[in-house]
Amino acid sequence: MDIRVSANNDNNTIGYGEHRSSHFLRRLIMLKNTTRHLLILSALAALTACDISPVKNPPPAADPIIVSGVADIKVNQANLLYQQGKKREAAEAYFQAGNASPSPQRERLILQAAEAASMLPDKNLMSRYVRAINTQQLNRNTSARYDYVKGLILMLEGRFALALDILPKNTHGITKALANKIRITRLRAADKSGNPLLIVKERDAQHVLLTNARNQKSNRTEIWRNVQQLSLNAINAERRTSKQSLRGWFDLAYIKLSSTGDHNKLTSNIALWQKNFPSHPGTIFAQELMGNPATLQTNSTPSNVSLNSSKPTAVLLPFSGNMSNIGNSIYRGIVDAHKRHPNAPALRKYDTSTADATVLYNQATKEDSGFVLGPFSKSNLTSVSRNGYLNIPVLGLNYLPSGQHRPDNLLQFGLLPEDEAVQIAQLLSNQSSKRVAILVPDSAWGQRLEQAFTENFTQRGGQIVTTLRYTNRATGYTSVISSFMRDIKGNVDAIFLAASPTQARLIFPVTKSIEDIAIPVYATSHIFSGRPFPTMDNSLNGILYTEIPWILKNANSIPDTLRYPRLYALGLDAFTISKKLSSLQRGNTLKGNTGTLRFSEDGSLHRTLSIATFADGKPTLVAK
Repeated sequence: MDIRVSANNDNNTIGYGEHRSSHFLRRLIMLKNTTRHLLILSALAALTACDISPVKNPPPAADPIIVSGVADIKVNQANLLYQQGKKREAAEAYFQAGNASPSPQRERLILQAAEAASMLPDKNLMSRYVRAINTQQLNRNTSARYDYVKGLILMLEGRFALALDILPKNTHGITKALANKIRITRLRAADKSGNPLLIVKERDAQHVLLTNARNQKSNRTEIWRNVQQLSLNAINAERRTSKQSLRGWFDLAYIKLSSTGDHNKLTSNIALWQKNFPSHPGTIFAQELMGNPATLQTNSTPSNVSLNSSKPTAVLLPFSGNMSNIGNSIYRGIVDAHKRHPNAPALRKYDTSTADATVLYNQATKEDSGFVLGPFSKSNLTSVSRNGYLNIPVLGLNYLPSGQHRPDNLLQFGLLPEDEAVQIAQLLSNQSSKRVAILVPDSAWGQRLEQAFTENFTQRGGQIVTTLRYTNRATGYTSVISSFMRDIKGNVDAIFLAASPTQARLIFPVTKSIEDIAIPVYATSHIFSGRPFPTMDNSLNGILYTEIPWILKNANSIPDTLRYPRLYALGLDAFTISKKLSSLQRGNTLKGNTGTLRFSEDGSLHRTLSIATFADGKPTLVAK
């Protein structure tokens, strides 16, 4: 989709009906002067290269468009602005160049402006440009691009199913680069819709286009995972489809769901399925259902992940916008850890606040990175995970939502609150505590910690006597906590508390104030901000809680410029993990700044923290 500025000064342009020999001659003239031309955003060739890519490399550039005169100058200006990172100004320059050009170049340049605006992303600006298009002047290629841009707008609005309706289904007769982008965006729209039926249909339609074995494996795994999420009635209704490959998926899922508990029926039905659908992509799942040892492993173990230590490390974090303090705190830790390895390759920053994380991942791949640290947000990590096969390994600084498929080459590491709840449950069980009461906030976060603690503690034979889910109170918790303590008097061995620093300072003193009641309280690190406030934290003296080693070592010397100390420690460990990956994959642990780190079988790193308390309002390590 690159636009090149004409090398000559005549006013002729290549029309879509021009004779092929004339077109070829002009192309030769243009290529001789390539050094004079600036390409539009080579990155825009992979503008929406998200989710599962049907090609191994980013889509190639489209045929050039020749413009001259005023538009010639403006396109050059737009190219330069984009190279300088001024995407909004570049988009407007392309728009002005379009308005200075005759059709059909006018429509092509305005659509280019809209695609550049999608990189911001700015749907209002995109809509403004789209409204300026004269649809009567669109040819086959620009008409497809017009629908593609409208699909991008709908994607930004979160209307993914409607985007699928708008995005062209038939890409015959348009440039290869545009066809690839449309196909990739359709996959992204289907996946983000969360509708298993749309996902199955779109991924099945595009499976034939995949030539890379790993992409094929990832795609069929996603199809099988989603088709099983449909109800038996929905599957049966879709079996009437006339498309052979799609019918095969629905039939196989129907066999599995309708043959539960009857192995003979299952075996007989699968044998018939294999006869009806020879060489179907789902054959490997049919073999798995029959207990054939040639089963598919949908998740790699960490030992399968390797990195090229001689290539730069890409860092995908929010470096601008509302989350810039978070991104910069993590990056500061990464940089400081990087300095301890003087021979380590360079770090490259990619700002997830300004572009889709998957676009940035594809850009890092194109720029020959060897490893990716980030992204940080769960939504961005999910987006990258849907990219299909990941050509370069990723250490995400968060965790995928429960049930989300983890592709090959994706590892996960973060400050998971559930790790701390599980550690406290294990600690109490090891101390022979059998009966515990729970105090958690009435919030989604509180429910996560309650569930993690409860599941682990009860699996170890413990009993949850009672749970209080408290609400935020401006006037304190004296009454409700006092009543809670009297109710559990003599009935529990310990209390598990999840709270913010402000909540903990109000709640913990009440647990100690009731006469003749002395029940130990265990909490997660969230009761402490990471910065020492002894006069305020005196109220926490005696509480036991999980804390990262770096905080205990540095709490009294944290610079004021470090907004999020624990995230800084996360950055330290993230880079260290990239250097110690082989050792960790062999089952060894790493004594890190955020805790003792270890791999689980699903490619996630988990932490064991230190046990601390407060003495004179300061966090203090508890001797083992």
